[in-house]
This record gives sequence, C-alpha cells and structure tokens, in this order.
Amino acid sequence: MNPMATAPLGGSMERAASRLAELLNGSATTFTTLSDMSAVASMLEFEATVTLRPLTRHPVAPDAWAVDGGQAMVADARCLQIMVTRAARVRFHEGACVLEEEGPLHACLLGGDQERRAALDALALDLLADDTSVDINLLRDRWEWDAVARCIEEAE
Repeated sequence: MNPMATAPLGGSMERAASRLAELLNGSATTFTTLSDMSAVASMLEFEATVTLRPLTRHPVAPDAWAVDGGQAMVADARCLQIMVTRAARVRFHEGACVLEEEGPLHACLLGGDQERRAALDALALDLLADDTSVDINLLRDRWEWDAVARCIEEAE
C-alpha cells in the first residue's frame, strides 16, 4: 500500500500555507522574502495587516482583455520531457466578447544541457543569461507575456 495515499493532507497544507504567509509578510528567516528584495518591493505595496473586505460591484469596463496560459506534459522519459504551452487571449468590448484566441501550441524538449540551450534559443529573449535554467513556468510565462504585449498593441 502506498503510504502517501492515506496520509492526511491537513498537516502539509497548513505548513505550506504558513510558509507562504511568512514569505509574503516578511517574517521568514531562512529565505529572502519579497519585502526584502528592494527592486521588487519598490513596485509592490505590502499590507501591514491582511483583512477580508467585501467585493463591491463596479461599472463594467468598456474594454477588457484577459490572458491565460496553460501547459501539459506530452511525453515523460524520466530525464527527457516534451512539454507544450499555450497562451490564450480574450477581449470584451462594450460588454460583448469580440475576440477569443486560443493561441498556438509551443512544444519544447526539456532535459539535458543541449535541450536547455535549444529551449532558450526558441524563446528568442535576448535578456536571458546563457546558464538560465528552463522549466515549464519560464516557457508558459514567455508566451503569456507575448500575448499581453499583443493585447497592449491592439488596445484602443
């Protein structure tokens, strides 16, 4: 029997949530917290106390865009994986959906140094260091931000 199959989730969930809260509010001592990173912290506003507030209804925005990315593992050969990512866009104008774009699939082979370099080249980003590690988050984020840039270009 798999011991993980019957292990209670509550304890690990509570530990993970507590650790996240420590990192976000700056009380963590073993990891650089977001509030300690001056470049990032200058762009973020941290609440001293997190409290629940009711959501209030506001007028509908005349023009609204949304971008969302997704990923999937297509093949897993332990040390090599084929991953696909996609970034979708949608636009609502005057309350009506005027654009739905699911975006193309981008496939990438991950694992090993040659594949890492090929993946970096495929991302076509000049700012990445040669030793940048490549994971599914980097791949998905790349195409999500590309979709965001197209939304900005097309916004009225």
